[in-house]
Amino acid sequence: MAAPSGLTECLVVLMLGTACFHVGRMAVARRRRCAHRYDADTSHALMGAAMVIMLVEPRAHDQVGRLALMAAVPAVWFGCQAVSRYVAVGIPGARQPARQALLSAAMLYMLVIAAGHPTASVGRPTAEMAGMAMAPGSSDRLVLLGPLVVLLLGGLAMWTAAEIRGAATARRTDVVAPVTSGCCQLAMTVTSGLMLVAML
Repeated sequence: MAAPSGLTECLVVLMLGTACFHVGRMAVARRRRCAHRYDADTSHALMGAAMVIMLVEPRAHDQVGRLALMAAVPAVWFGCQAVSRYVAVGIPGARQPARQALLSAAMLYMLVIAAGHPTASVGRPTAEMAGMAMAPGSSDRLVLLGPLVVLLLGGLAMWTAAEIRGAATARRTDVVAPVTSGCCQLAMTVTSGLMLVAML
């Protein structure tokens, strides 16, 4: 299936904007000296940058290892945080790091598939990626999990949309641009889903 004209360019702009926004958000929070989740914003900025690379250079397999590291580190970091907070305060405290961990894990999954198919594009949603031939091997078995990961990303998107509505209603003043940050996270989740669908 061919991607709509200009879709890749729009996604690149969105992801570049996401990365820049979270870098700027950290700078504003530091200037205001307010409590802030710098680890989360750093993760969002790095993932946004990684997605830009995957979209602009769809066959950059020499960079897959570096991109995978950018996804694996936050997946482990936030996964450990989610477990720790669940033990300490239960589900409410584990929600935010769990979402971060799942999104990072979904990107890592996508990069593992790309690494197993050196002739395939990494992330650009184009016609040539749909229906590409898959070589037999362990990565083929991983591909079978693709639809489940897409469903997971869909669930994460709905979860993020609900949190955006909650942030808009709460009108907190101690957090820098929570609604805009939520919208950026939603954009990353949707972009990840589109890129993964194009690879399967």
